[in-house]
Amino acid sequence: KILQSYSGVSSAQVLQVCRRVLPDSTAEVGEEDNWTSTMPNEKDSTQIDTVHEGRKLVVYIKPNGKIVDLQFASKIDSVTAGFIEQFYQQEAPVFPSREVKVGDTWSQSTDVKLDSGTVTAATNFALTAFAHEQGYDCAVITYTGNLIIPVRPSPDDSTKRGGVDRVQSSGTMYLATREGQIVLQKERLVNNGIRHRIKEGKLVDLTISTETETTYTLKERKVVTPTGR
Repeated sequence: KILQSYSGVSSAQVLQVCRRVLPDSTAEVGEEDNWTSTMPNEKDSTQIDTVHEGRKLVVYIKPNGKIVDLQFASKIDSVTAGFIEQFYQQEAPVFPSREVKVGDTWSQSTDVKLDSGTVTAATNFALTAFAHEQGYDCAVITYTGNLIIPVRPSPDDSTKRGGVDRVQSSGTMYLATREGQIVLQKERLVNNGIRHRIKEGKLVDLTISTETETTYTLKERKVVTPTGR
């Protein structure tokens, strides 16, 4: 049976600042995320809640876009931190070091450890065109793939709630070729996840199905003069 069904809308602002470039060319990027979500109240679906949330983190990114590490500057629980780290590492595009032309394809993959064993999440990319977007000369890149994200139980949770999200992703991104930055991205994520928890001494499974459509748009890009570094 369906325990809960709802739709919601979120708007977010992401501020990223390249703080320094390490000797191995890895960029240390400070990120601040703030978002507002509207969704039905958990206890009374006729009431709409507006939730404001935010977080700060530091992302370490290779020149090809690969995320090699995350550090959280704001307080966050271990379950959420693990989920975000897996999402960033699997979702962030890794670009080829070779020259590519329209029609070329490439892929990236990540090995993910689950309780049942190690599985592979992969995304396939294709350069489909060049275009002028948001005032930038861009490469138009389409992609499809799958994300496999474990949800680990919290040590403090007596019900041992956990599971795994299996997400099908598809979208189009516009990469500014000179600046090396995504200026527009349209994405669709379809998740068929499993959750389990202990209830009345028994392990109970729940299914989570979500569809998310997101548009990311670059609003401003500027050079910041370092202070005190």
